[in-house]
Amino acid sequence: TAAAPLLSLVARLRNVVTVPDPASLRDNAIQEMRRFEKTLRDRKLPIEQIRLSHYALCASIDDVVQNTPWGSRGPWADASLVSTFHQEVRAGERFFDLLDQLRQNLGTFLPVVELMYLCMSLGMQGRYRLSARGPAELDRVREETYVAIMRQRRPLDRGLSAHWKGVTAPYRQQRRIPVWVAALAGLALVVALYILLAYGLNGASDRLFEAGRTLPPGQFPTIARSAPPKPLPPPPPPAEPGELAKLSGFLQPEIQQGLVAIAGTDAVPIVRILNLGMFRSGSAKVEDKYLPILARIGAALRTEPGAVDVVGYTDNQPIHTVQFPSNFQLSQARAKAAAEVIGQSIDDPSRLSTQGRADENPIASNDTPDGRQQNRRIEVVLHRKGAQ
Repeated sequence: TAAAPLLSLVARLRNVVTVPDPASLRDNAIQEMRRFEKTLRDRKLPIEQIRLSHYALCASIDDVVQNTPWGSRGPWADASLVSTFHQEVRAGERFFDLLDQLRQNLGTFLPVVELMYLCMSLGMQGRYRLSARGPAELDRVREETYVAIMRQRRPLDRGLSAHWKGVTAPYRQQRRIPVWVAALAGLALVVALYILLAYGLNGASDRLFEAGRTLPPGQFPTIARSAPPKPLPPPPPPAEPGELAKLSGFLQPEIQQGLVAIAGTDAVPIVRILNLGMFRSGSAKVEDKYLPILARIGAALRTEPGAVDVVGYTDNQPIHTVQFPSNFQLSQARAKAAAEVIGQSIDDPSRLSTQGRADENPIASNDTPDGRQQNRRIEVVLHRKGAQ
C-alpha cells in the first residue's frame, strides 16, 4: 500500500504526451519517494528491502519518463531519480540484474520481487525497450517472475466449496405425533381465534360509540368568534453595507480581472494588489497599466477617514544589487512607489505611510513559481477612525 501512489504514477505517465512543468513534476516525485522511504522505515522493515524497493521505483519512473517526448530532454534527462538518490546511471540494466539475483533468495526478498513484477506490468522495460525481441523477452522474464512468486506463496485450495462432502449418518425413522397432542393443539388454535375475534369486536364497538358522541346536537350551535390577530410589526430596515462590501463593489472590475483582492475586516479593510506585472523583476517602478488601478484605489479611500498603510512584500528569492541589497529594500521601494500614485487621488497624502516587509507573512507556498508570484504583492491597509 505504501507504493500505491508511485505505481499509479508509473501507469499514468506512460500515456502522457505533454507535461506543462516537468521540473515541478520531478520535484513532486522526489518528495513522494522520500515519503515512501519514511513509511517503510516507520514500519521497521529491513534496510536492504527498503533500499532495493526504493531503487526499483526510481528506475521504473525514470524509464517511463525518459522515453516520452517531454521527458527525454530537460530537467529529468539532466538529473534522473536514480542518479539523484542512488548515484547511478545504468538503471535499465541493473534493474533486471537485481531481479535475477533476488529471485534466487525469494524467502528474504519476496516483497521486493513482487514490487518489481508490478513495475514491469505497469511499463518498466529497461534494456528490453529498444531490442527487436525486447517485448517477447520482457514477457518471458515477467512470466518467470510470476511463477517464482506463486511457488513461494502457499498453494490455494482449489475446491469449489469448503463443505462439499456430505455427512455420513444412519437413517432414522421420523417419530409420529400422538392423537392427544394434535387434539390439544387444535383446541388451543380455536381458543386463540375466539380471543382474536372478541378483541376485534370490542374495538369496532368502541369506534361506533365514539362516532355517536360526535353527532350534531339537538339545537342550533353558536359560533365563537375570536379577536382578530394583531398585525405583524414592519420589518427592520436593511443594514447598511459594511466597508468590505463597499470596497468590493467599487473595485469589482479589478477583482473580476484578478488584479486585486479584498481581505481584512470592516474595521481594518485590506486591498491586496497582486503583482501580475505591476513591477518588473528587480525594479521598483510601477508599470503604466497599473497607474489607473492605483488611482481607483485612492479614489475609493478618499471618503474613508483614517490612516492608510501601504505595505510591500516579496517572495523568498534573495536579491543582491547595488540599488537593492536585499528584499527588504526592494519591498520598501515598491511600497513607496505605489503610495506616491495612490496619494495623488487622496485629499490628504499625509495619511499614507509605507512599510517594506520582504518575504514576511506569505499568503502561499514559496516552493512553487505560482506561490511565489502570489507572495509578490502590495497591500493597502485602512485603519478606519471610530471603527470597532
